[in-house]
Amino acid sequence: MKLKIAFKWFLKVGLYLAGVLYLGILTGSIYEAVVFPRSPQKVTLARAVEMDLLNEPAFLVFDQALYVSITDAAWECASVKQSGYKVLRERRSTDAVFSDASKTAVVFYQRDGFHSCEDLKASEIVGVLQRVYTRPVEYQSDASGRVVIGKDADALVYGFCTHCTPDGAVGIPIVGALLPFALWFMIKRWKTA
Repeated sequence: MKLKIAFKWFLKVGLYLAGVLYLGILTGSIYEAVVFPRSPQKVTLARAVEMDLLNEPAFLVFDQALYVSITDAAWECASVKQSGYKVLRERRSTDAVFSDASKTAVVFYQRDGFHSCEDLKASEIVGVLQRVYTRPVEYQSDASGRVVIGKDADALVYGFCTHCTPDGAVGIPIVGALLPFALWFMIKRWKTA
């Protein structure tokens, strides 16, 4: 009997904490959707890195998205890799690395579809610049072959999210707001089955 009461109490506390966490994440995603820039800033990579280093969380841990269009990318053509897989539909992507002439930072870039290095050089680079903290990272360089950036290296490493857009930022809180209703509907159907 005491075990049942303890389990119910534990379950209630767990659900309460999950609800508080859910509301915090939903509030943060709404904040990010509201402050997400409507158009990218055209900047050099050095300026984008400078903006990132000055970017502080404005609301708890949620900061302003660095939505940019990089104007001076120097592509490492040896790093271009194409991959694909099929789950529900076929997905093809191209992974590549770029920097700028002064090697301000190393940026890992992924784009949907198969693209050559010339295609990447000719296209506009638009998305959100995000710092990568996991190390080591490695890539193929045109000049020096395989490059490994270790844990102790001072090099700045970024990822570039090409699918992070204003529309996507708005979609996240909408899906998050609908999630409890979807769960309630599924539980209700499960109980009646």
